[in-house]
Amino acid sequence: MTVDKPIFQLSLELVQKESEKVALERYMISYPTPEPLRVEIFEVGIVDGTGKELASELIHLGKRQDNSVILLDSYWLFQADFEGDCMKLTVEEIDASLKQASFHVAKNVRDHIKNRREKQLNKVSEFLHRAFENQYNNTLEKLTSYQNENVDNRNRALINQMNAKLIDIEARRDERLAEIDHQKNIVMKPPKRLVQLEVVPNGRAVRSFNVDYKDVVENYELANGRRLMKTYDNFALVDFYSERYNGEPRFIIISEQDDPQFSEEYMEHLGDILGNTYLYVISDDDISCRKSLLTF
Repeated sequence: MTVDKPIFQLSLELVQKESEKVALERYMISYPTPEPLRVEIFEVGIVDGTGKELASELIHLGKRQDNSVILLDSYWLFQADFEGDCMKLTVEEIDASLKQASFHVAKNVRDHIKNRREKQLNKVSEFLHRAFENQYNNTLEKLTSYQNENVDNRNRALINQMNAKLIDIEARRDERLAEIDHQKNIVMKPPKRLVQLEVVPNGRAVRSFNVDYKDVVENYELANGRRLMKTYDNFALVDFYSERYNGEPRFIIISEQDDPQFSEEYMEHLGDILGNTYLYVISDDDISCRKSLLTF
């Protein structure tokens, strides 16, 4: 079933209506995090000027003990199980710093979609300009020919037909290009908070917050002939990605433990990149590249 099928669109609308009925909840959960976190998950929607929804994403934000806010990758929900009883707590007012961060991330999502969308629509607009121009010029040539050969007004019907066609081409061109302009108007719906989570460490954390070690890892990679290419969100599948000058890839996972125990499921998730994934153990801002995870 393709996304343009009416039954598919109807199912999306029904699911959205059901999700809007879900009341906000707050829970305390046990998780392998290096420190307690207050996590709030927001939903952000991006629509164009015609009202068509272009994207709907979840933003996972965590507030740390020092009151700084970090962005969590959605993979954090899947890399480990929530343990023990899930304790339901009283819902609290939205945290101002988390709300501000949610708007900042949502704007980045909007800008990314807007830039990509504008490139696509500019190509469509250029194509339409050329197509309508060709139609107009071909019709105009026929009109001119009929007018030049209009002996005894024999071509009056054809001339009227071509004039009407020119008017129709102009009207369809203006209508279609105006629709393109509306589609370029990308609007962000205000982030909607879905749930609050009080995340309590269970004492078995093997991953660290990579935001704390970006500069350290970047310097280490430069010193070893590699360049840091990407920093992933916290608790993503991996933390960093770097390359050697010849394009040799390296995926990096950081930990503060000498011998972290990764689950079999996590190793399976690494899949094809496992052979290029390395463990960096960090202590007092010093890095020790222990091994490739392929040898675990």
